[in-house]
Amino acid sequence: MIGYIGIIFGAIFVILSITILLYYLIITLKASDNFEFDLARQGNILLGILLIYFLFFGFISNIYKKSIEDDLIFLYRVIFFPKSDSYLSIFILMFIVFIITIREHFYEYAIRNSIWLVPIILLMSWIWHWIIYGFDFFIIIIFFTSIEGYLTILFLLGVNVFTSLLTSFVKYKYKEYIGKPIIK
Repeated sequence: MIGYIGIIFGAIFVILSITILLYYLIITLKASDNFEFDLARQGNILLGILLIYFLFFGFISNIYKKSIEDDLIFLYRVIFFPKSDSYLSIFILMFIVFIITIREHFYEYAIRNSIWLVPIILLMSWIWHWIIYGFDFFIIIIFFTSIEGYLTILFLLGVNVFTSLLTSFVKYKYKEYIGKPIIK
């Protein structure tokens, strides 16, 4: 029963995320006269949100089931103190950032999108925690008043930016190798 509730709340979260993103785009469209809407760039961040939700958190929930406790909030524990195969989640996160970065035409947008994934991952981890253990706003206070919360933010930011920079460099060298013109 709880699995169906989690799926429903997850689907609601994804729909709300897409709605907020579209609302932001409409406000930006009204604010500027020469705004050009590129659906591929917006599709990349939406693809990232869906992959984070289904691949990253799906893998973690498949490993831990309901015994994850506060490790779901402090995600660095899942990587540094793994239970069975949970260390593979860092490679899943790196793969997701790789997919987002490789699809972008401009490296700056790819790095920006990888940075934007950090608050999305944190928000999803809080929502997953609330789905499993019930709503408790106190967990956010614990997150921001403990050093473990900031370790989680720095860890996620480091992994995302490092992967994005590495992928951008590899993409640059690949375009240079095949002789394709590089946009500067």
